[in-house]
Amino acid sequence: MRAEINYQELKLSKTSPEPLHMQLSKELHRQIRLLKPNANAKLLSERKLSEFLALDRSTTHRAYAELKKAGLLSNGPNKTLCVASDVRRKLRQPFPNIGIVIPERFSDFIDHNQQISMRYLRGIFDRAAELNISTLMVQLPPPDITEEHMQEFLQSVIGRLSGVIHLGDRKFTDDRPLQQLFEYTEVPQVFISGYPAYSHIGAVMGDSTAGAVSLCEHLRETGHNDIGLVSFLGSPNDQTHPNNFHYECDTRSKAMLECFQRYGLNCPEEWQLYNCDNRRQIKTVLEKLQAANHLPTVFWCINDETAYMTIEALKELGLQVPEDISVVGYDGEGTGAGSTLTTIKLPFYAIGSKSVDLLQEYYEKGMNEENRTVKLPTSLVLGNSLGPATRKPLASIFNYKEFQEIND
Repeated sequence: MRAEINYQELKLSKTSPEPLHMQLSKELHRQIRLLKPNANAKLLSERKLSEFLALDRSTTHRAYAELKKAGLLSNGPNKTLCVASDVRRKLRQPFPNIGIVIPERFSDFIDHNQQISMRYLRGIFDRAAELNISTLMVQLPPPDITEEHMQEFLQSVIGRLSGVIHLGDRKFTDDRPLQQLFEYTEVPQVFISGYPAYSHIGAVMGDSTAGAVSLCEHLRETGHNDIGLVSFLGSPNDQTHPNNFHYECDTRSKAMLECFQRYGLNCPEEWQLYNCDNRRQIKTVLEKLQAANHLPTVFWCINDETAYMTIEALKELGLQVPEDISVVGYDGEGTGAGSTLTTIKLPFYAIGSKSVDLLQEYYEKGMNEENRTVKLPTSLVLGNSLGPATRKPLASIFNYKEFQEIND
């Protein structure tokens, strides 16, 4: 959004059947929509605007009259004409719509991400309904769309919305439509559980701090000192989309490791298992640790899916959870009746709900450093996969070089 009207962008056609004053009124209306909240922008006088656009002064007068009638303009000091102070409220559509950009066909999206996606969507739908806002699922055009058609999509679909919520990316190597939407500044946008690289896009996500602290305190109370880590990512700082955004989970392991260190828990590199995106890979690494008799007493996993695969791999190696070793997840997608996994729970519903509130706040008051990124606290949910430590700490006697020699 901008602080002043850009008169260079006004597009008028003297051959169009639409009267020039109506064209000018619509173009100025569009420019006013692009202004930052409380911009207090001043407009050119009727005479100066007429000269700039080579129009009859009566045309400019009638265009300004239309905008005054709509309450978008007000008279300032010294006969100046200004954008009304409550223009954002006046611009709000009587029946607003927000768009939810999904990374794939809706039915596939729900099938592939049933637990997590629906928990976000429930929060979005419920909060939007409370505010009398309609929601629209937005499917982005294919990556090979022409520039002309993409601009038409932005103006005809996105331009009519009062805000956009992003639920993820489409896994394309070069997703130009998504990038162009990110670059589009005419409507406020919010990314769920990720850090966008664009300063005009907000973000709402879970904050691992509260859940991590609760976990570390519980581990110390139950005698755990040696903790391992299992992640499908390649490193604690693995960012899969450095050009446009990166997901919160990309830096989740780093945040957890820092918390482990603050609480004096041992998590050396040999117990940090990366690139483990299936049960077989997890089992292979665990088997080597088991052969060296150097397993930690508990594994923290980057998400619940990885935690369940870790539990299955441990069972295949003859180890019982939590009798022999404990496992903790992250997400909380499987929490509820009958759940046995100890996990750090994300506030999915609250994240979805807050994303709607942020869109309204950006529209009415604008974005600043305080409201651009909102983090909501996680919590620890105890299940049967975490028990007291049954072995003495190993880290104090562990020799990583010997471990490497044994397994090379």
